[in-house]
Amino acid sequence: LVSFQNRSTGAVSYQWDITPFGTFTDENPVVTYSDTGYHNVRLIAVSSHGCRDTSDSRLYIKTNYRVFFPSAFSPNGDGLNDMFKPIVRGFSELDFKVYSRWGELLFHSRSDEAWDGSSQGVPVPNGVYAFTLRVVNVFGETQFFTGTVTVVR
Repeated sequence: LVSFQNRSTGAVSYQWDITPFGTFTDENPVVTYSDTGYHNVRLIAVSSHGCRDTSDSRLYIKTNYRVFFPSAFSPNGDGLNDMFKPIVRGFSELDFKVYSRWGELLFHSRSDEAWDGSSQGVPVPNGVYAFTLRVVNVFGETQFFTGTVTVVR
């Protein structure tokens, strides 16, 4: 959501050209962008004497990045919370790993694949397991996350 602020003085009419939305005559228009990237904005302010002044800007909309990790899951086959994976938004690349308490790698994914609570096809016992997540956003920025998840069958 972007609220544009008109800072012109002495103007009586306004014409905003805001890509990709089109033209607005509001003094301070408000729009909601649904896509990231650069967007052009132009304001033409007109005085009561017909004098026009133009201001051009380029607006950069950045992705709303989000990462959420469930704290527990129950891989018991009942169809409820049977899998574990981070919920990510705004990232183009990820590297997700789950470890035993002794540091043994149990699961590794570079996609949206979820861990089913097993190691080499054998269900792991109830307990706490460590995970790491490396994500790269669409602008090439890397972030690292670590945490634990509890398996409860």
